[in-house]
Amino acid sequence: MKVTIEVGNNFPKVRNLLEISFEKKPEQEVRDSLCVAGVKWHNSLSCWYIRNTPENLETIEKIISGELRFKRERRRRRR
Repeated sequence: MKVTIEVGNNFPKVRNLLEISFEKKPEQEVRDSLCVAGVKWHNSLSCWYIRNTPENLETIEKIISGELRFKRERRRRRR
């Protein structure tokens, strides 16, 4: 699957963000790992984003390569 990581300037109030785009929707495990790592989804731009730091870039690259996975706890719905 093709993945694009670039420093984007599409956000009007914030600069120096990494924008992560996938060719197809990534697996749930990858999406959960991105969320736990602090990466946010931008609905109108259809990309993931996080502040551009060397640590964040390294974490993203490890998640995409499959070297690093985080498990996100699912909330139980109240009945």
